[in-house]
Amino acid sequence: LEEELYKGNLYYNIRSDNFPSGEIRDQLHVIDAIPEINYMFRLDSSQVIPQPEDPSSSEGYAMFSVDCTTQLVEYMIVHDVPNPQTITLHFGGRGEEGVAIQLLNGIVSPVMGNLTLSSGAYVALLSETLYIEIISEEQTGDFPIIRGQVTNQYNHYAYLSGTQQVPPVTTAAKGLVFMNLEG
Repeated sequence: LEEELYKGNLYYNIRSDNFPSGEIRDQLHVIDAIPEINYMFRLDSSQVIPQPEDPSSSEGYAMFSVDCTTQLVEYMIVHDVPNPQTITLHFGGRGEEGVAIQLLNGIVSPVMGNLTLSSGAYVALLSETLYIEIISEEQTGDFPIIRGQVTNQYNHYAYLSGTQQVPPVTTAAKGLVFMNLEG
């Protein structure tokens, strides 16, 4: 199985009632740090600082693809936060309350965009001292509902869309799969 993965022969396929043979799919990709660095990480309320009295059950996943030469980050964030208000990038280590440095484009999942990191933000990315937060209108005040430290928690991913089906299908559905292969 591992040999087939590294040959690019494995894919993830999601079927639906409308497309019983498959609505969205993509090949499983191995994270390769050169020339780009990919970060796949989870967002949840357990990472929010300070810890909320009533933690949210919302969660999300994010993928950052970083071009090491230009420091351009392309990102995709999927989440189930009700009535999201903002998504922001922050300086700050795990367990620390940090400082917002960039408002990210979009709030409705899936959120896709790009940004160019400053030299300081690029160093923070490499030292895993960046995180993103999503704030919801459901919360009172400016308190985040979920947070995710920008780290590489997974070593394989797939971006799922109808264009990857054979033959391609027209659908608004999209998805991300993150996984680790062990053993």
